[in-house]
Amino acid sequence: MPGGVITEHVHPHQEERFTILAGQAHFTLNGGQRLAGPGKTIVVPAGIPHSEGNPGPADVEGVVELRPALRAKELHEAFAGLVAEGRTTPRGAPRNPLQLGTTFWSFCHESRVTSPPIWVQNLMLPPLWALAKVCGVAAYYDRWDSRI
Repeated sequence: MPGGVITEHVHPHQEERFTILAGQAHFTLNGGQRLAGPGKTIVVPAGIPHSEGNPGPADVEGVVELRPALRAKELHEAFAGLVAEGRTTPRGAPRNPLQLGTTFWSFCHESRVTSPPIWVQNLMLPPLWALAKVCGVAAYYDRWDSRI
């Protein structure tokens, strides 16, 4: 949607491909800036920090592919489910620290934010993941499954 931004992140083991169908999307790839309109495809190799945004007045429509898929479906359903249930901050992060820990750590092979640095995440997230497990907080719930 207009003004929307997905914070800088990296897919350690996946290539991400964006094909824009309508609107204008703004991308940062490894610090460089790119603008893509209808018919344009942006390819982000695995391991490259990137972000996406919509600076324009209209919605952006497009197709996003992650290869290999890994658990990208579940990752996106988890974040969509948390948003739909009102359990995220305005920037889209889980409000509950245990939910944050389990979700970000459980899907660390699919996506990692670049801030805080990965080494800090590697220290913080595993204990939150373990505590979440003990407290019954899951990274993914079946109610978020788009096939149900």
